[in-house]
Amino acid sequence: MNMLTLYFAPGASSMAVHIALHEIGVPFEGVPGPLNAITDVPGVEVGQVSLVSGQGPLKVGVGPVRTGVTIILPRGRANSQPVYGGFFDLNGNGEMTGQSYLQDFGVIQGPIGITNTNAIGQVYAAIQSWTQQRFGEATTPVVAETWDGRLNDIGGFHVRPETAIAAIEAAKSGSVAEGSVGGGTGMECFGFKGGIGTASRKIALGAHPYMVGVLVQCNTGDRKVLRIGGVLVGPALSARWLPCYDPRLSPPDKANPRFWRMYSKPNWSISVSIFSRRSCQEIGCASSTAKIFSSTVNLRKTEASWGR
Repeated sequence: MNMLTLYFAPGASSMAVHIALHEIGVPFEGVPGPLNAITDVPGVEVGQVSLVSGQGPLKVGVGPVRTGVTIILPRGRANSQPVYGGFFDLNGNGEMTGQSYLQDFGVIQGPIGITNTNAIGQVYAAIQSWTQQRFGEATTPVVAETWDGRLNDIGGFHVRPETAIAAIEAAKSGSVAEGSVGGGTGMECFGFKGGIGTASRKIALGAHPYMVGVLVQCNTGDRKVLRIGGVLVGPALSARWLPCYDPRLSPPDKANPRFWRMYSKPNWSISVSIFSRRSCQEIGCASSTAKIFSSTVNLRKTEASWGR
């Protein structure tokens, strides 16, 4: 049997080679599937469209544009059958449509969309239009968002319904692009460039094997509480690299510690989105996350058991 889990954490990129965390010695628990992605769950397809253009100071309606859409189809484009679904609110700072339908019926039908805060309506309309044309009936879409206004001209409403439809049509099984891509193009995480991350794990309940898939669009976190592989690396990184980071955005002394424990659950996927080595340019500020590699490895060497 199989399960898939979607997390979105409310809170200018260039493409680069993705580096697997295990290749630099970062340990994570569990046995991943062949792709270590949500698409290890049979039938799941993921499609993404990234919108990247312009640079320099913000000009609303013009750019810079760093945004996009990520689409997950739990049963693929060809299958209209629903899947069981649910949701949990960590806090109220983030919108997700379809919650009333989920509460009443407990199922999701059709594509699931993830995008920026101001594009929920456009993606919702696109999914309804696509399902009407494809299956003869418009679904009640689940569309979630995170805010990318520090890196993106979010007030320019650059995501259109056709953007989301293109992401649906691009959906496929197999490997999933991570980092600054799709809905995660303009996202930040723990004071670094965030974005899309995914992972899978093989588990068993009694004699029954399961594949659990996770996809995260992360845009959250104070740098000082960042943990990689169980090691608290945030304070060291926060002391070294402060450009494009304002600790006043999410001061840790005002946060409920339970929130941080909950955010740590999809740890691999969030770490992947940061470690994807995609550079970014904030509106009026440039930064890179590549240095996190050497520091994490150096900190690992000083930890006997990675905090376990």
